[in-house]
Amino acid sequence: MPVSGQDGSVKMGVGTAATVADVRKFTLNKTHGSVAYNSSSTAGQTARLKGNKDWTATVSIYTDADGVVPVEEGDYVAVELYTTTGDYYGGNAWVDGVSFEIDIEGANVIAAEIALSANGAVAKT
Repeated sequence: MPVSGQDGSVKMGVGTAATVADVRKFTLNKTHGSVAYNSSSTAGQTARLKGNKDWTATVSIYTDADGVVPVEEGDYVAVELYTTTGDYYGGNAWVDGVSFEIDIEGANVIAAEIALSANGAVAKT
């Protein structure tokens, strides 16, 4: 059965994950980098070995009244990405960057996107 993100949430912070207000959306990308090789034992075919598991995520938020986001680029943070069911994906990750969207013409609320990356598999709880 499909799961909605409507009631999802994000917790993030240096040391301890705290609830992030005004989350617009988040994405989670889980990857596995298998290692390809050819040798005399592969009969000219490409064989693969298990490689490293990694993950990346982006979190889109609206900033607070002062245009502040809860983390800065270079921070090593605890991250928990919750779905509607209450399950979450979590782990520790580096903040690779923070991008701001400032819409002068539309006078919209200032938005930010936080880019994260991590080594190893992300845990599902």
